[in-house]
Amino acid sequence: MDIKTANNFFDNVTWFNSFFNDVKIILDKISNLIEREQGYTSKWFYYYKPNDLPSIPNTYFLAMEGEGKLKLQIIAIFEKDYVKNNFIRIQEPSLIVIQHNYSKNNSQYIGGQFLDNPAALIELIHNGEFVEGGLEWDEVIKIRAFQVPLDMFSEYRDQTVREAIILKLANSL
Repeated sequence: MDIKTANNFFDNVTWFNSFFNDVKIILDKISNLIEREQGYTSKWFYYYKPNDLPSIPNTYFLAMEGEGKLKLQIIAIFEKDYVKNNFIRIQEPSLIVIQHNYSKNNSQYIGGQFLDNPAALIELIHNGEFVEGGLEWDEVIKIRAFQVPLDMFSEYRDQTVREAIILKLANSL
């Protein structure tokens, strides 16, 4: 490998690692504000790690729960074709914010099912900037989702989170 190609390779690896670290920081700041202002008490992060071939993750999940609160997932999407339902179109790296009323412990799968499995969706409608409807899992789960460009948080501000996410969550299911 010539030196220019080798340097480009190492520079790209550094850039992608920095990008995913920045996404984790943004999601952590968003979740901290939501915890303080909305009363959520637990959160966890997840990204898919393929077993067959190394690859860059196409999503990064944040899931949040709280006593008496709807489940909340914020999913960073990095691949244009990842979302399979017809109501959300990925044109740029985005956050998909999903509220749902699934009561069981494996609620982190609901966001993935909503985005990846259009056959499981029922009664899905587009209501302004929101997608609302139901998901057929082991019960019918009410879902409400909306999309926010990730670039909106390139210079993080709590006020941006309030306007782009928290105020929209106030009109819950």
